[in-house]
Amino acid sequence: MTPRLQIQPDWQATVSDKQIGSKLWLNILYPASSGKENTFGFLKYDATKQLVKDCLPESLEIVNVGIKSLSLKFEGQSFKFVAPSTVYSSLSNNKAIYSFDISPLGQLGVIGCADGRARIWDIGTGSVRRELTGHLSDVTCSRFLPSGKVVMTGGSDFMLKIWDLSNGECAATLKGHKGAITSIDFINRGRNFISSSRDSSCKLWDCASQSEITTLYKGSSSITGCAVASNTSLSPSNSPALDEKDFDTDGKIGALVSSSGLLRIFDIRTRQPIFSQTMPYGLNCCTFVEDGNVVIAGSDDGHILDLDLRKTNQQPQAKHPVRSPILSLSNCGKWFSTVDGGCFLNSIEGNSIELTGPDNDAVLKVISSSEGKKIFTVSKDKTVRQYSVLN
Repeated sequence: MTPRLQIQPDWQATVSDKQIGSKLWLNILYPASSGKENTFGFLKYDATKQLVKDCLPESLEIVNVGIKSLSLKFEGQSFKFVAPSTVYSSLSNNKAIYSFDISPLGQLGVIGCADGRARIWDIGTGSVRRELTGHLSDVTCSRFLPSGKVVMTGGSDFMLKIWDLSNGECAATLKGHKGAITSIDFINRGRNFISSSRDSSCKLWDCASQSEITTLYKGSSSITGCAVASNTSLSPSNSPALDEKDFDTDGKIGALVSSSGLLRIFDIRTRQPIFSQTMPYGLNCCTFVEDGNVVIAGSDDGHILDLDLRKTNQQPQAKHPVRSPILSLSNCGKWFSTVDGGCFLNSIEGNSIELTGPDNDAVLKVISSSEGKKIFTVSKDKTVRQYSVLN
C-alpha cells in the first residue's frame, strides 16, 4: 500500500498569491503496516518566489505548479491535486445537501436538501431556477431522467416524486417504501426504474401507471445503493415479462449493496439472483462499468470492491485501499469520494489524482459529466464544487 499525500484544502490560494514566505501544509501518511512514520511539512515560496520544500523528504519532487493543479512525485508515484474551477456555496440556503445530480447535457443541476426541497440550478450562472416543494423531510435522492426534462426525487419521508421541470409541478407521488430512499436508477428512458431504501428493500416501479411493480429484494439491513445495466449474456432478451407493466426490462440486470455487506446481482426481467455474497464490511454504493460486465462497490473499510460478472466463480477483488469509508462512485466509475473529504481518480496505474476543497467534510456524491471532462462533488459543508479535468 503506497503512502497517501494530504494537502491543505485551500492550497490554490497560496499558489495564486505567490507571496514570499507564504506556505501550505503537506502531510505524508503511511499505512500502519509499513512501519514508517508519517511526515508533516510545508511547501513555501522562497525569496525568488519559487515553491520549495520545508521539513519534507528530499525524495519528494515538485513536478508542476499551476493555478488549479499541483503535481508532485514521491517514492515512484505521481500525485496530482486539482482545485475546483467553480464553487457553488449558496444553493441550499444554508441547509444540508443530501443528494445531487446533473442533467444529461450538463446544463442544469439538482440538489436535495434537509428542508424537504429540491432545487434546480443553472450550472453556468449558479442561479437557482426552480424550487421543488413537496417532501415532508430530507430529500435523500435526486435524479434527472434521461430526457433531462423530468426529475425524480426520493426522501426520508419514504416517498418518490416525479417533477415536470417546465412548470416545477409534482406530476406523481409513488408510495411503497417504509424507509428513507437511498438510491434510484432508470431502465433505458425511465418508464421503469428501481429504487433502494433503508427499509431493506429494492423495488421495481412503473412511471406510466405511477405504481410499484414488484419488490425485487427484501432483506434485514439497509439497502444503501442500486444500479441498472444492459447485459444480454446474463439476462436473455427473450425472457417473458412477469408483469404487464414491465417495460424494456428484458436484457437488464440490477445490482444492490447493503450496510451489512451484501452484494447482490439479479436479473430484473426474471427477478432471479445471478450472484450474491456478503462481505465482512458494509457497502455504501455501487455502479456498473465496462458495458455492464463489471460491478464496483465502495466499502466502509475504504476499498473498492470489483466483481467481473464474466467470472462469477471468482471472489470479488478489493482494490485501491484508502484510509476512509467510500461514500460515492461516479456514474462512470472513474472517481470515488470518501468520508474524510477526499475524492480520487479510480486508477490502477499507480498515479493519484485528488480533487481538493473540502476540509475533512465528507464528500457525499461525485458525478462526471457525459464527456468526462467536468467532475462535480457535493460535500457535507453544503457546497457543490465543479472541477475541470482535461485528461
